[in-house]
Amino acid sequence: MFLALALLALGPSVAQHTADKGAPRAGLVVVAAGALTFEESVARRVCADPARRLVLHIGPPESRAHDPFSALGTPTPSASIRSEDTYPGDDRDLAARVSAQSCIVLSGGTWIEWWSVLKPNQKLTRLGRALVEAHATGTTVIGFDAAGTYLAEWSVLSRAALKRPSRNPHDESRDILLGGLGLARGLCLDLATDGRDSPEPFLELVAATRIERAVWLGGTCAWIQDPAAHSATIAATDGAAFVFDLRATRRSRGALYGVGLTKITDGGQCALDARGPALADESNPERAVQNSATTTLKGWFAPPLPHNAGNFGKVLELRGERFVARLLFESAPRIGDVSSRSDAAVAARLDWIPLAR
Repeated sequence: MFLALALLALGPSVAQHTADKGAPRAGLVVVAAGALTFEESVARRVCADPARRLVLHIGPPESRAHDPFSALGTPTPSASIRSEDTYPGDDRDLAARVSAQSCIVLSGGTWIEWWSVLKPNQKLTRLGRALVEAHATGTTVIGFDAAGTYLAEWSVLSRAALKRPSRNPHDESRDILLGGLGLARGLCLDLATDGRDSPEPFLELVAATRIERAVWLGGTCAWIQDPAAHSATIAATDGAAFVFDLRATRRSRGALYGVGLTKITDGGQCALDARGPALADESNPERAVQNSATTTLKGWFAPPLPHNAGNFGKVLELRGERFVARLLFESAPRIGDVSSRSDAAVAARLDWIPLAR
């Protein structure tokens, strides 16, 4: 099983196999961090037909499935899945129920459990196929926490959870980058789960690849991706999405220079096919003085990333466990990348530099 997991990055995503010019419009993909409950307007947007919604939950019998649709007035029906069963994803009746819904919520479980239920060994189960086909024809698919990261094209898993140490004795990495179900195309997505509480582990992995966009969800928030519109909207209570645009980034020996970083809060929108203008070159920017309580990566992506007019053009240095992040704030978000709401986004240029070891 673990060998198959390690090889996931070599295979194309499920979404590639279902794409077709004549196919119906695909549904929304929502990746949520924390116990987020949608406001009524958002709930009705992501679930066009509230009478046809279902929560699929992995967990012990005493655990409760999270229902993000309490604003709609009636509880969402739920179905429990036992990941420890021999063939947890081959229930015909449950697959038929999934095919009939307009909105499916994945709750509970770990990344590996959802892999075993939906697509073990790179082969879709009956339930996995029903979910992928429903999404391809307009059904919204929502995943919370680990279930949400599994919906992305790329996600991060700790070697401890995978129970597969590196064969290279010189490899100090504690995490591995894996291909997920691929419904949220074109990005690597991570959040505070599986022992990670800052974006440092996944940025370290992204630095060694050619991935062009990465998203860190901090706090309680949701990334609502519309495959047809090539855009994503953020719904949040105390959280935000941090979008790392690496398309114009210079890479050198594990370092990243000139990453476009945008923090998007509740109501903000990200255009996934837009390319903003390059940031102004600051050959010798002034270094801002930092309070020692806010100089860690964890503190700045959890998710303050505050800014004010006095910080524009200055470099803020954040120290992580293995990397230093240098931020140069912009006065406004990059054109085309986010909505025009000035209060919905904060933008910066990021250099990501390994610490000497």
